[in-house]
Amino acid sequence: MLEMDELWSFVFCGKNKVWIWIALNRATREVVVYAYGDRSENTCQILWDRVPSDYKKAIIFSDYW
Repeated sequence: MLEMDELWSFVFCGKNKVWIWIALNRATREVVVYAYGDRSENTCQILWDRVPSDYKKAIIFSDYW
């Protein structure tokens, strides 16, 4: 199972909001892949393109997407 989520933080003294997208192996809590950028479909696609093919066949959980 793969769990995908995003969180945000500020960079450079709070001037720039950056989103961190992560994909976790739900059983081991290992970070499988990550991407950072804005909260757009483009950044989501970057994350998805980095997911190994075996994980793309697994059950994937996320919130609100």
